Amino acid sequence: MDETSEVLQEVFRCYYLKFDYRLLHQIGESVSYDNLFRRLAWQIHLEILPLPVSPLWVNIIEAQRERYDQFLEYLKPTQYDDVIGQDINRLFSDIPFFMVESTRNTVKRMCQVFAQNHPNIGYQQGVHELVAIVYLAFSGNTPPFVDSPVPFPQEYLDTFKTLTKKGYTEHDAYIATERIIVMLA
Repeated sequence: MDETSEVLQEVFRCYYLKFDYRLLHQIGESVSYDNLFRRLAWQIHLEILPLPVSPLWVNIIEAQRERYDQFLEYLKPTQYDDVIGQDINRLFSDIPFFMVESTRNTVKRMCQVFAQNHPNIGYQQGVHELVAIVYLAFSGNTPPFVDSPVPFPQEYLDTFKTLTKKGYTEHDAYIATERIIVMLA
């Protein structure tokens, strides 16, 4: 059995059968799956994904990602754009990750989407820092979930393939950030 197969068996054992965060974290650190588990932990603790693990997670995540795509499609200027722009210019300028223009644009866009879609809350100065921290937490290199000879139930394999699908970091980070801000409001 290769290392990937052993890891997948361990993930299945501790995640589906025991839900042992400590063991998951050790596995994640040892094979660079830490970002996947970090995302899952945020999504579970924020009650975006309900326990127990379920094939319904695919529907939940896909619906949330589609909702964010719709927000982007209808994004228009808001009364907060100038303040958001000023905040983004000052965003953690001593951290290389946040000095990248595409990162700043993503954080700005997420702030604009939130302000537009939550007019009762709008944008409060400093929210960009929360958005940025969540985006950073979700932005690690999540390896693709690979097929393996491990007897992994198909419904769970599809779930993890959906969770690790490339190109949805912004979507997933927005969903988590939105939940945090709405909970605090």
